[in-house]
Amino acid sequence: MRRGSFPWRILTFGGRVPPAVGGLIVATALASLGGVVAERSGAHVLAELALVPSALLGGELWRLVTWPLVETDPLSLLFAGLTLYWFGRDLCLAWGPRRFLLTFFGVAAAAGLVTTLLGVLAFGGLLGAVYAGSWAVLSALVIAWATLFPERQILLMFALPMSGRALLWVTVGITLLYAVFGGFGAGKAATTSALRNGTSGVRIITTWLRAVAAGT
Repeated sequence: MRRGSFPWRILTFGGRVPPAVGGLIVATALASLGGVVAERSGAHVLAELALVPSALLGGELWRLVTWPLVETDPLSLLFAGLTLYWFGRDLCLAWGPRRFLLTFFGVAAAAGLVTTLLGVLAFGGLLGAVYAGSWAVLSALVIAWATLFPERQILLMFALPMSGRALLWVTVGITLLYAVFGGFGAGKAATTSALRNGTSGVRIITTWLRAVAAGT
């Protein structure tokens, strides 16, 4: 893609983010908005893109990488876009676009597989649930960013000054709260299910992302 061309300007938001990050933001917006419009027309696009463990067991493997691209309400879509815009740029520049995309979709696939495995081994109710949204993947990316930049300052919610190190533990704490209050409800990802049974999921994700960051 030629730098300065119209597609390049769209995917980079005028050069503000790498194309890999902008591409994810655009793909999420198109999948979410297009899916909602299609659903109203009777085409069940969202249902085909979301993670459904029973469908995954039936061979619909594309769901492992499409479910984080589907947001089902405006606030979630806005949050996903802003989080990718704020944190994705630094991660993509630190890791490179290939590694950034592999991490994004790798976390999504791993979460989907863990959810399915939990459904098969212990919690049968998970198999028929529908999971959509980038919440789990974005939480992992924020943890990775905080690990890479522990001393960098941000304004949480545009008001509260916070270092990357503090942001890491705030993200873990919010994840635990959602796990406790959300339980196994639809729309929560595999990390939520794992965390409901203890903090091992947080430790595993944090350790893994620290290893990824250490290889930068």
